[in-house]
Amino acid sequence: MSTERDLRDRIASVKKTQKMTGAMKMVAAAKFKQLNDKMNAFSTFAHAINRSIQTVCSDLAHDNDSAVFQRNQSPLRYVIVLGGDRGLCGGFNSAVFKQALATIETDKDTVFAVGQKARGLFKSHRIDAHSLNWTADSDGFQCIQDQVSDFLAGYQRGEFGELLVVRQAFYSAIRIEVQVESLLPIAINTETTSTAVSGQYDYVPSQGAVLDQLVRQYLTTKLFQWVVENRAGEESSRMNAMESATTNAGDMIKELELSYNRARQSAITTELTEIVAGAEALVDA
Repeated sequence: MSTERDLRDRIASVKKTQKMTGAMKMVAAAKFKQLNDKMNAFSTFAHAINRSIQTVCSDLAHDNDSAVFQRNQSPLRYVIVLGGDRGLCGGFNSAVFKQALATIETDKDTVFAVGQKARGLFKSHRIDAHSLNWTADSDGFQCIQDQVSDFLAGYQRGEFGELLVVRQAFYSAIRIEVQVESLLPIAINTETTSTAVSGQYDYVPSQGAVLDQLVRQYLTTKLFQWVVENRAGEESSRMNAMESATTNAGDMIKELELSYNRARQSAITTELTEIVAGAEALVDA
């Protein structure tokens, strides 16, 4: 049975933990708000780029033979896994990694890892993974833009036949879902294509140049948007996990204080009993 001193120490320890988890929740909430604002602002731009490429490809559907819209013959795949940078975020990372390990076929997939946790996972499973230092800032956008050029060149040369992204799709602060998305070849909305009017636009300097630029911008925008969503999902998961931990710590403190009071009352009762017994012994003497 725990002594009063042990219980006091445990209560003090849990209270310190509660303060830490409460502070971490506040930090995660602040970071989440920043990322959520950036995500909402960037989604408008991403939607415009997506609409532009769909419109242009619909207009060029009759003579569009760009390699990025056609599946090549390569059986190899590139798989990008978007993980978190830190722990203490519930099941955020484990859900992504479970899906990643189920998706990756080591004999035909080249793996790219984003986030320290993703790199650590593949290292622990002895899976060779190329590290991508993609972040949710301007430097990260530039890194993605440079990498997209390499991906497009490799796809057009037939080095791989599909580009997949394993990520946490962000819907709200309390809802994120693991998804496997295909980026290459680029899928075009067939309904938009069928209703488009061919020759509706003039392209300067040429159709190919405009399409090439739009494709690069589309892929860069998509990947950066997903990186921002992934970071927002990580922070929202951490915020929710720390809120649960703070609540659980409060419940534990209540239970420990109750046990402490019972132990204290028991000790007081024992002392009173000993005093009364001693007094009676003196009277009898």
